[in-house]
Amino acid sequence: MPSAVPHEAHRERATGLVLEFSDVSKSFRQNSARVDALVHVSLEIWPGEFVVLTGPSGSGKSTLIHLAAGLETPTSGTIDLAGIDVRALDDDALSRLRCSKVGLIFQAFHLIDYLTAEENVALPLRFAGLPAADAAAQAREMLARVGLGPRTRHRPGELSGGEMQRVAIARALVVRPELLLADEPTGNLDSRTGAGILELLRQLNEQERVAVLLATHDERAAASAPRILELRDGAVVAASHRG
Repeated sequence: MPSAVPHEAHRERATGLVLEFSDVSKSFRQNSARVDALVHVSLEIWPGEFVVLTGPSGSGKSTLIHLAAGLETPTSGTIDLAGIDVRALDDDALSRLRCSKVGLIFQAFHLIDYLTAEENVALPLRFAGLPAADAAAQAREMLARVGLGPRTRHRPGELSGGEMQRVAIARALVVRPELLLADEPTGNLDSRTGAGILELLRQLNEQERVAVLLATHDERAAASAPRILELRDGAVVAASHRG
């Protein structure tokens, strides 16, 4: 099986794992049949990495992202997030860990229609107990970082698809996570807008030093990715590292 760990030079620069899958499998029942969504997957993500997951539909990319976020539990194997075994946490502890360590971006933007861009981005901070004024200030700062400084008071219905995805990215990053998980973030966007979102994620990866694990069909993302993991039938079938 191909190695899903980074180049040794990158390992030596790292201070600790952000995410580790150890022999992780995930199965579920569909009608009377068993479906193996992931099969004995082991991988390591280090601080500041940009890793792209590729593979056809049904290969297990979304399942892997959901497991990494603690949104699903593995059938077997272990998952460590920032050195913590997520299977050992109850729902409240897992939610706190997710809020402090993980940013999530999906193909569907999952913005709240009646809230402004600023209010949508401030939500995770409010859930974490930050005072409203402080949360709003940090939301405005992050919206400016993703190029939406003039659009903070606009609601989702007043924004383009690319702008809504930028709001979703700002919301994911406002908690200063160690790991950013992105599942087909350009899937609902035209090619030009999608290219802009990919470039933004690369810039934020470099500037914020947040590790990024991005699942995509987009060949442009894979073409320039420093590290690529290819999934097929729930297993890592190829791994490559550039640089």
